[in-house]
Amino acid sequence: MQRKNRNESEGPHVRPFFIDFMITTTQIKTMFEQWQKDETVFLVDSAIKPGNKIVVLIDRIGGLNITDCAALSRFIEGSLDREKEDFELSVSSPGADAPFKVLKQYQKNIGRNVKITTKDDQIAIGTLIKLEGNSIEIAPEKGKKAKVALPNIFEIKNIKEIKVIISFK
Repeated sequence: MQRKNRNESEGPHVRPFFIDFMITTTQIKTMFEQWQKDETVFLVDSAIKPGNKIVVLIDRIGGLNITDCAALSRFIEGSLDREKEDFELSVSSPGADAPFKVLKQYQKNIGRNVKITTKDDQIAIGTLIKLEGNSIEIAPEKGKKAKVALPNIFEIKNIKEIKVIISFK
């Protein structure tokens, strides 16, 4: 009697089709780097959501425009093969009120009012005036006293969340 190995006895191995062609955030990052024209445009985040929905968030020092988003979208679209895998693609900015995710967002927003929530849930509000290494400095908001005195310099590793304060004044 001939003995079959485990794979032969169970029949052919069937893998879902998406395993071979699954799009990854690493691929998206590589595509962004190939497309990136200069250092003022930067990748904030990318995600692959259920149903192969690709979400790419980019920004630019000095302000992002729709042309940047459209150009990157066309580049990614042209780099992927819809014959192998169907996908939905969204390229946009993170939004004015979104928390910072990468260091370049700190650099981009120097001179703007920010709200910082530290990891111990203290809140500081002020103007972001400097990014140096892995720390930032703010000029506290004038005319308002914090309940707890906070420093003007924060290590980024101690910040839970930082957002630009949008003012319509």
